[in-house]
Amino acid sequence: FEFLVKQKINQTHGINVNELPKAGGILIIFFLLLNLDFYNQKFIYIFYIFCLTIVGLLGDLKKEIKYIFRLLILFILLTSFLILNEEYIISQFQIYYLQSLIFSNLYFSFSFTLICLTVYLIGINFIDGINGNVFAYSLYLIFSILFFFNDYNIEIINIIIIPLIGYFFLNSIISKFFLGDNGCYLLGFIFATSLIILNNNMNGEASFKMGLLAFYPAFEVFFSIFRKIFSKKSPFKPDNLHLHSLLLKKINKYLLYSQNLNHLMASLIMFFVFHLPTMIIIFFVNDLKFLGLYYIIFSINYLVFYLYLHKSVDIK
Repeated sequence: FEFLVKQKINQTHGINVNELPKAGGILIIFFLLLNLDFYNQKFIYIFYIFCLTIVGLLGDLKKEIKYIFRLLILFILLTSFLILNEEYIISQFQIYYLQSLIFSNLYFSFSFTLICLTVYLIGINFIDGINGNVFAYSLYLIFSILFFFNDYNIEIINIIIIPLIGYFFLNSIISKFFLGDNGCYLLGFIFATSLIILNNNMNGEASFKMGLLAFYPAFEVFFSIFRKIFSKKSPFKPDNLHLHSLLLKKINKYLLYSQNLNHLMASLIMFFVFHLPTMIIIFFVNDLKFLGLYYIIFSINYLVFYLYLHKSVDIK
């Protein structure tokens, strides 16, 4: 995997400075191929998993490929996927008025789904700034699906558990690989399509909860774009000013443990501050008004935490 190693990797995106291959997606694909249940998935679904992994791999190579070009390829791939697989279009919504007014319109639901998929995949890439953060989010999402929506079996979610554990060991325990764009696109695609299928199978009865499961990566994207534009920077230029990156800097400032342990500690804090409360809300709350209010609560919690970290650490 040496061809995937960049000199001074992640100097502008994330915190790590070790020269490690960004081959997480390749490793996960390898684990998936060892599982016979993986071949029960539709061929075209497996095909697009490989395609999106390759697109991410292009960005992980030493060759300089502009982010906007990769984004265009990603957009085209997702568009063709939805055209060929209409069952993955968001066609059900929890509020009947909106369901009958706009989500019953194929053009709107197609466009809305395409935007959601694109933003979500980019969001998974954004939260991959520290080791273990994507794993912590994945654990939260998978646990929520398996235990809160266990009447609706999503086979690919069961299949991805072992590969994720394998990747976590190689990334956060012995630190041999980064997830890379290839791994982010792969996981993002599997998680996003699983949430869409789950939402449609439930006839939109839990759309607000599905949205909460996807909200953290999506919010990270929109907040990062706004933050960069406000700072008069290009929204396409990576940086290390994401919340999880600032949190790791804060931990590194006061604790003297190993780099691996600090990364894990930062990921655990993200889990307990953001993911665990959301899981509790998803499990115990069914009131639509409160679920809608929680989107605002989550956003305020994120912004307050971000402003605190931004003021308390050296952002250079």
